[in-house]
Amino acid sequence: MKRKLLLICSLLWYHISNLCFPAVASTSEQLNANMSPVEGQAVDFIKARLADKNGLILNAVEFDRPSKTALSESAGQIMLYAARLDDDLLWRLYRPSAEKYFWQNGFYAWRVNSDTLAPDTVSALIDDLRLAKAYMTMNKNHVGEYDDKIAAVSTGLLTKSVDGGHGNISDFYDLESGAADHVSLFYLDIETMDELTAYDRRWQRVKDNCTKILRDMPENEQGFFPKAYYFSAGKYERKEETVTVENLYTAIFAQKAGRNTKKFAEFLRKELTKGKIANRYFADGRPSLSHDSVAVYALAARYFLYVGDKTAAKTAYDKMMTFFIEDGRLAGGFGYKLPATVYAFDQLEALLTINETKGELSAGK
Repeated sequence: MKRKLLLICSLLWYHISNLCFPAVASTSEQLNANMSPVEGQAVDFIKARLADKNGLILNAVEFDRPSKTALSESAGQIMLYAARLDDDLLWRLYRPSAEKYFWQNGFYAWRVNSDTLAPDTVSALIDDLRLAKAYMTMNKNHVGEYDDKIAAVSTGLLTKSVDGGHGNISDFYDLESGAADHVSLFYLDIETMDELTAYDRRWQRVKDNCTKILRDMPENEQGFFPKAYYFSAGKYERKEETVTVENLYTAIFAQKAGRNTKKFAEFLRKELTKGKIANRYFADGRPSLSHDSVAVYALAARYFLYVGDKTAAKTAYDKMMTFFIEDGRLAGGFGYKLPATVYAFDQLEALLTINETKGELSAGK
């Protein structure tokens, strides 16, 4: 009964919003000539609906209401996108909040409460690496301007998250308990680690260790990889269910490490022929959560390009674009008109994919 009532309310709101808030032209593409119209509208949506007064990007708009949590994940995504565009205006909108609220003298808190502005005491390796990548990308356009910041992030990771004796990098650092004894495989961005070697040679050993973990990891018949690697036990950990976004990240990093991931690519192709790629799967390939999402297709499009399958990449890209909302209060969002929900991660992964595939898949859209 409660779900039925929510659906009725969502339907009513959708029809009212379309009358009151028609599709509007973007203003952001006027600020940066490298933005397509869709990118401009998507960036405008972030500014209007996901960003708060402190410049924090909130985790989601759910049932047309903003969440109370901001993630360093989103800060890194928007900064990386701005850096790739060399968009100073966008960069200066969101960089200050990343440093003011997330940076904790050596690491970035993985989340911040947007009401109290209180940061978590725990980091997330992939988020710190993404922010480092954003700074290094922007530094190429503004030579030397961010050298000190990159060095600070690099040193923070090496001193707090890396086992100095063995060069193993941890999943997270906790102010109370220290570094974790494991690392998630979908955190192993060896490309960024390789870039960091220019700032500190100790990254070479870390990168080599992570490359070995990715190359040696087992996979099942569907091409699903383990979730994590535990250093003390020297073992991989596999979960009952595979989260597709996580496996896509792992596959992308593994591909860049020289690992063949053809089983997973073939599995995804078969799923696309069935109509969609699900968000979660059981080990035998049956969907455990049948819904699909923006981020799944955004990452799948990039992954297929990396493995040289432009046809499948275009199919995934087109599926991603079906989530783009053209009118109503959520115009410019990549998400769901019903139940009026857009997630920041989805929104930003879509933008990164459009930017990265321009000229190959997106044709400037």
